[in-house]
Amino acid sequence: MLIPLLLIAIIAPPTDHVSSQPSPAEMVAAAEAYRSARDSGDYPTARQYLVADARMWFEEKTGEGRPIVLGDGPYDRWDEHFESETSHGEWQADSNTIWTVVTEWNDYYRLLEREDTTRYRLTFYFADNGLIAGYKVSSADVNGLNAPRDDRFAEFKAWAEEHHPREWEYLRPDGIFDPTGDRAVRTRTLLNAWRESVGLEPIW
Repeated sequence: MLIPLLLIAIIAPPTDHVSSQPSPAEMVAAAEAYRSARDSGDYPTARQYLVADARMWFEEKTGEGRPIVLGDGPYDRWDEHFESETSHGEWQADSNTIWTVVTEWNDYYRLLEREDTTRYRLTFYFADNGLIAGYKVSSADVNGLNAPRDDRFAEFKAWAEEHHPREWEYLRPDGIFDPTGDRAVRTRTLLNAWRESVGLEPIW
C-alpha cells in the first residue's frame, strides 16, 4: 500500500548496526539528507547514507545498474553547466522503497524554447539497515523519458545534422544522448548558433 508522507526533519545517517526495516519517515529523511549533502558538494556526508556498492538505474531496474559516483556522475557536469533547478512532490512509500515526482527546469530547455517543464519519477531503494541501496530515474510520462515535447528540438536536430554533422555526431554518438565530458558546453554553443540562424537571442 502506498503511504503519502509529510515533510519531516532530517535525521542522522543510519548505521550498519541497525537491522530492522526502516520506517517510511526514516527513508524519506535519509533520502532528503543524502540529496541535500550531495547537491551541496558534501560528498563524505552523502556517502554515509549509501551502502558500499550503491547503484543507479534509468527507466527499468534491471541488471546490476551503474555505480553511484558522487561528484562525477554522468549528469553532474551537464546539470551544473545548464544550471538545473528541481522541485518534487510528496514522497510515497511501499515496503523498502520510496518515490516522488521531480520537476526540472534548466537553460537547455530554454535554449530549445520548451514551454513545459520536464517531470521524472525518482525512486530510492533501501537496505534493511536503513542505508540507500540505490535509486532509479524513470519517466513520469507514460510515453517514456524521450516522449515528444513542445519544443523545437526536432528543428534544431535537423539543422545540426545538415550544417554541423560531425559536431552533432560527437554530441549524440549513434543518436544517443550523452551528457559527459565537454558536451554540455559544446551543446550550448551549437544551440546558440542555431538560435542565431532562426533569429532568436542567444542564451549564455
